[in-house]
Amino acid sequence: MNCGDVVWLPQGNLDENCGPRWSGCEQNNDLNHNGCCGGLTCQWRDGYGYMACLPDGDGNNNPAPTPPNPNPTDAPVSGPTDAPQPTPTMEPFNGELLSTNKAMNAWEVYKGLERVTQKNSENPPKYAFVASGGAAGGGGSVVSEGQAYGLLITGTVLASWDTHAGNVPGANRAEVLTSFEGYYNFWKEMCKNSSANTGANCQPNGKFCRSGSDSYVCLPDWKHRSGGGSEATGPAPDGDEDAIVGIMLAVGAVANDATKPSWYDEARKWADASATALFTFEVDKSKPDFRLLKLGSCWGGWGSAGNNPSYHSPGSYRVMKDYQDSFPDSDRVGYEAVPQSEWTKLIDTSYGVLEAVQCSNDGALVPNWATVGVSGNKIVHTGGSFSGSGTGQYEYGAEAARTTFRVALDAALYPEKASEWSPYLSEYNYRLEEGFNNDNFSSGTFPNCKGPNTNSNIYMFGDWQNNAFIYGPTYSALIGAPPGAGEAMIDAAGKILGERSLPDSYYPRSWAMIANLMLNGAMESAGNTLKSGF
Repeated sequence: MNCGDVVWLPQGNLDENCGPRWSGCEQNNDLNHNGCCGGLTCQWRDGYGYMACLPDGDGNNNPAPTPPNPNPTDAPVSGPTDAPQPTPTMEPFNGELLSTNKAMNAWEVYKGLERVTQKNSENPPKYAFVASGGAAGGGGSVVSEGQAYGLLITGTVLASWDTHAGNVPGANRAEVLTSFEGYYNFWKEMCKNSSANTGANCQPNGKFCRSGSDSYVCLPDWKHRSGGGSEATGPAPDGDEDAIVGIMLAVGAVANDATKPSWYDEARKWADASATALFTFEVDKSKPDFRLLKLGSCWGGWGSAGNNPSYHSPGSYRVMKDYQDSFPDSDRVGYEAVPQSEWTKLIDTSYGVLEAVQCSNDGALVPNWATVGVSGNKIVHTGGSFSGSGTGQYEYGAEAARTTFRVALDAALYPEKASEWSPYLSEYNYRLEEGFNNDNFSSGTFPNCKGPNTNSNIYMFGDWQNNAFIYGPTYSALIGAPPGAGEAMIDAAGKILGERSLPDSYYPRSWAMIANLMLNGAMESAGNTLKSGF
């Protein structure tokens, strides 16, 4: 940081004079009475617990606001010791997540799966979640990402049944159980069809998942034929992590049933083994203090190897961490649990990546693709060129928007971890409030903003308000918004999601369904069910 840079920081990173605990100003010996560099004034972002050192005045010929500390002491001329945190005027998160009854209810979401589901058999059920467009190409293919959506949606509906879908007249839990089993059986088939050559999918000695007397890799190739059979080798962690969490949610949902489904015991073991497989094969462990999620078992990582911010799902890893901690070691065959400290490193590294790539000025966006490294024991955006899936590197687009959902998932499942997820979501909620008027969000809600350590602006996907794969995951941030304005915004976003017909194409349709479950509170409820079993 150089003197004069504008940097928003959470209150936990402030000294007693409202000054940021960054070395730039301190080393310049140029802190003024506000704890900011000379010529700058501390300004608060009301309701979000954030501040910045900004030029005196707000750029609109308005005087600078009075600092929250009316009687600041003079800042020291050399590096100060950390002082007690100030009493915040308003916390960025008050301990209660927001939800809305304006969104589609959980049963309606479940019924939306029918359009994208191919039922290959009914006894036993084996359901393929058929993709179209994008990297998936034409119809008739199943990508692991899509099949995982089927597992995540049915797992969430089951785990939130008593508070959500179960309260809808005509809702049928047995039907959802059958659908989950159908998606799970096809996921198993995908793993089976990916197991013939573990070298091609980079999972040597990785047949951790067992079905009867047979063992398979737990991470399937990323693309399959809807009738069965692998089409493209190598697993993708965005699908793998959603599938694992979906299976864990379903297992938690039926754990207390008097008569458990026939798949229960196998699925609970499959989920645990899959968590170990994800960490073993899809995480770069080359740096002692960091555990970086790659782009798959076969590619991606630090530097020029490339990374994707939307793959990082700290809430998913927290679920896997807790699930493995509660799972009996005697039920593990041919593999071991991931140490709890290693899961923590993966969570911390993921948030470190997101902090490194999120806009460095007054923005919120993250890019579709990034290159990351380590400097001074801190993760940094190295600014190299890298992209994939036909999406622009510096666009907040079809890839990047999922990042906001993945952080919101951590919020939904672990509200008590707000110190970790709130800094990211607060940036989005601030921008959403700035663009909110008459129950709508303006097209300019998310302006271009500078990517850290680059000369490139991150730009919002065109017509984002009319593309569910952008607005769905982005509106997910609102569950962590402050009360008041946040309640009005989440109602407006829920109405947008609830009143629009689900898109026909699998990708926007999937994100509309998932976002409805996030905004209507089903995912938070599902998290409570899951954690009650840990």
